[in-house]
Amino acid sequence: MEVDNIVKILHIKNKVKTPLDLVELEKKGLPKKSVILLGRFFSATNSDMASWLLVSPKTIWRYNKNLKGLLKHRESERVLKLAMLASRCKDVFEGTEICNEWLRSNNTALGGKTPFSLMQSNMGIEMVLTELGRIEYGVIS
Repeated sequence: MEVDNIVKILHIKNKVKTPLDLVELEKKGLPKKSVILLGRFFSATNSDMASWLLVSPKTIWRYNKNLKGLLKHRESERVLKLAMLASRCKDVFEGTEICNEWLRSNNTALGGKTPFSLMQSNMGIEMVLTELGRIEYGVIS
């Protein structure tokens, strides 16, 4: 896990050097701004973010209006999991633009679905991470 990349994607100001630091931060709650920053990374809509975080679009809208405060534990956990996916994708494709193109493209190895569409569940996120690992190591699926 690239802790440094996650810190950059989410603009985390706290001292975070190890995965254990991320676990502690997750327990306390990430800043609401993390949701907005993650959405920017993925060029995602509020509806996308809502479906990935398992909240209503209105909740995401409220986060946009008031960035103060912390996310609940469950939301922080999802944001970190998605940030981990973002970090891995950016590394595999050596940039954000190609990463986002891949995430929006139908993928035969994922049953013809787009990786974006699978990011609504933990199992889907794991499938996307697995596929990124296969691409990274040149395994044809």
